[in-house]
Amino acid sequence: MTDNAIATPTRETSAPESTLTEGARRMRDEVLEFAAEMQRQGLEAEQRTALTDEVNVRLKAIGVWDLGTPFEYGGTASGARDLAEVLQAVGKGDGSAGWLAQAAATNHTLALAYSDEAVKEVFESSADVPGPRLTGASVFARKVGSAVAVPGGWKVKGTWGFGTGCRTATWNMVGADFEKPDGTPGRGLALIPAAACRVVEDWKVTGMAATGSNTLVADEEVFIPDGRFFDLREMPERMNALRDRFTGPTFSWGSEARIVVITLNLASVAVGMAQGALESFIGTAPKRTPFNLPYATIADAPGTQIAVGRSQAAIDVARAAVERVADTVDRMSAEGIDFSPVDATRTHMELVYTIRLCRDAIADIEEALGSSAAILTNQIQRAHRDIRVLASHGAIRFDPLAELTGRDALGRTNHNTAGGLPGLP
Repeated sequence: MTDNAIATPTRETSAPESTLTEGARRMRDEVLEFAAEMQRQGLEAEQRTALTDEVNVRLKAIGVWDLGTPFEYGGTASGARDLAEVLQAVGKGDGSAGWLAQAAATNHTLALAYSDEAVKEVFESSADVPGPRLTGASVFARKVGSAVAVPGGWKVKGTWGFGTGCRTATWNMVGADFEKPDGTPGRGLALIPAAACRVVEDWKVTGMAATGSNTLVADEEVFIPDGRFFDLREMPERMNALRDRFTGPTFSWGSEARIVVITLNLASVAVGMAQGALESFIGTAPKRTPFNLPYATIADAPGTQIAVGRSQAAIDVARAAVERVADTVDRMSAEGIDFSPVDATRTHMELVYTIRLCRDAIADIEEALGSSAAILTNQIQRAHRDIRVLASHGAIRFDPLAELTGRDALGRTNHNTAGGLPGLP
């Protein structure tokens, strides 16, 4: 093999595509064909804190924004392996696009828990939206909005952070504390029109800037009918009932698997980001000359070769774990089996570990590239900043999930958590 024949990482290095469907394979390949253009538009998207219109529209045409939408409303309601493959491809093109796509998949499914009338209103009114149709903001946060019961519905107001997708969404799902008839506190999930909220442009961040995850504010009380509000403690029962209301693999998941898939989706985006950064490095290395070493290019330097080999191994291990978990979810769901809470927590930890592997792989090649990686147009530095923000999300932070996993192993299980999500009031 010549120096110029350094192998570009290919999918042949990954696990067999066991439960991947033909439809998802087509979507994945179409996204991969568009990935280079997404990378080229990454800096513009970051600076405008929103994906470009071209990227939004193209991903809409491929079907990326409706991975969690049921067949009845034009989506694919995708299984776990299909989600993993498509989200890896999107993440390879742009980390923010990957984050938005996984958020849309989760939120579009979550919105189905409302009444039939509310679901119809949401999905029929947003059919042409080129991006996430809904946001999900401050649902499990310590501080959320408030809701007061009134005849026929609820009055909701408040401030909600991290409204991912608010650039395109026409509906917001927000957490709202309320008082139950017996006087005890509850936490509800309110569905309000996006037009009823003010967007505070405060998403000034070092990574994932193009997600536009701004704060949302309802300054005045917003009336919503009963069908657009429910107690979050009803969530498992409502989500389990979706299999009798809608069509698609998404609705075969058990309660624990459903939360595992959320972490799986984030890990899939991370794998795609790392692979995209590595391929960018491999394309650049033969064109760069080392500052003080006697090699024609940095690709000829043993240190560079070691960094590439080390990073590729980390990404391959991460991908293998992601795809194995995805296949496991699909197979278990097909047989009507769910994870035990302890197994689910351990799987969350495994997936979070893959995110760390991807983060470290990107850091490794960024360091190998040297100071040119600091240029804002360089995809590797953007991927490094993006994945650091991704990994900092409260539900997938490394040490808390390691603690929960260790508690289980030591017989000190915390029964008030589900995956990395906190308990409800």
